[in-house]
Amino acid sequence: QTYNMYKQIKIQQQDLDDYFQEIARRTPWYQKIFTRIVPRKLLKEIVFKPVAFRDEDSPMRWVAKDPKRIIAFFRDHHTLERIPSWDQACSTGHNWAEYDRLDHGYDEQKPVDELNLADMRAAARFRGGECLSQNMHPGDLYTRLRWSCGFNHYFEMTPNSVLKGGHWCPECAPPEWNIAQQARRSPFLAQVWHRQHDLEESICYP
Repeated sequence: QTYNMYKQIKIQQQDLDDYFQEIARRTPWYQKIFTRIVPRKLLKEIVFKPVAFRDEDSPMRWVAKDPKRIIAFFRDHHTLERIPSWDQACSTGHNWAEYDRLDHGYDEQKPVDELNLADMRAAARFRGGECLSQNMHPGDLYTRLRWSCGFNHYFEMTPNSVLKGGHWCPECAPPEWNIAQQARRSPFLAQVWHRQHDLEESICYP
C-alpha cells in the first residue's frame, strides 16, 4: 500500500516532459520504428484519424457525425470554428496568470481541520442541493455524508470529493448533458456555464 501511494504521488508530481518520456519508454520498439519511417501526414491519416473516428468521445467524431454534442459542448459549429489555434492563442500576448478564481461555496481560507457541517451545507446550497447528514466530525473529509442535488437525487459522497475533487450528483453527471438546466439551479456551475452560454439556452443531449 505504501508503494502504491508513493507511485501515485510521483505521478501527481510529473510535468509534461515527464509524461512524454514515460510514453516513449512504454512504446514498443516496432512502433517507434514505424513512426520514424512513415511521414507524419500519412501517419495521421492511417493511424490517428481512424482511431479518433471510432471513439464516441472524440471531438473529431462529433464534428463529422454527432452535431448534438457540438451544441452541448461548443454551443454551435460557428462558435467552434472561431476557436483559435494554439499558435494564435499563445501569440495574443494574453497574460494567462490573470484569471477569475471560481467560488466553491465555502470559506477556502479556513483550515481544513476546521471545516464542519455548516461548511458542507453551504457548499451543497451553492450546488443547488443540500447536505442531509446531521453530524460530521470537524476536519473529517473522508467519511461519507448524505447529499441531495437540485433535482432531488440522493447520494453519499465524501466531503473531499465534493469540495476538493469537484464531484457532485452521480445521476446528473454526463451523459446526459443537461448542463443548461443544472446551471439554473447551481450557482457553482452557472459561474462557468453562463460565461459561454445564453441564459435562455436549453441544451439536453442524451
